[in-house]
Amino acid sequence: MKKLMFAAVALGMVASSAFAGTTLKIDPSTVTAIIGTVTVTAPTSISGSFTPNALVAGQHADSESLGTMTATTTDGTSYAVEGDVSAKDFNDSHNSWTAYGTNDNTHAIKVWMNTDNREEAGGYYSNDGHLWYKIPSGSSVAIELSGEQKIVADTYTINFNVAKFAK
Repeated sequence: MKKLMFAAVALGMVASSAFAGTTLKIDPSTVTAIIGTVTVTAPTSISGSFTPNALVAGQHADSESLGTMTATTTDGTSYAVEGDVSAKDFNDSHNSWTAYGTNDNTHAIKVWMNTDNREEAGGYYSNDGHLWYKIPSGSSVAIELSGEQKIVADTYTINFNVAKFAK
């Protein structure tokens, strides 16, 4: 038994020394970093889209619809919406702002977000200090002209934000 144990220990030492002395040769010019990302979403997520109306340059009436914004939550609960708070002239109480042409930034249209279909009267001031409106999931919000305007042919970017209400 002692001979068998000694043979096993000796064999283990030979195997260990064989691996301990091995040096891997790496070509340093081939070292490449691999970066992966993992996205962890909230249990409920929100997605939205804007559907523009076809417009022709010229005179347009106050409250004429420019299009509709629709958002949907994965759990079917209501969402919050606010206008473009980053706009220089954003008016929180009227939910209005100016959108500028992408081809010529001197072209401008004054817009507002019609939240007549909100769930409750008024809005909600959030922790960011802005007024958000509660809209049923899947419902649309009209983006309209704020005042009678002459619109010049251009492409106008209209921004707004949607979010889930915190529990």
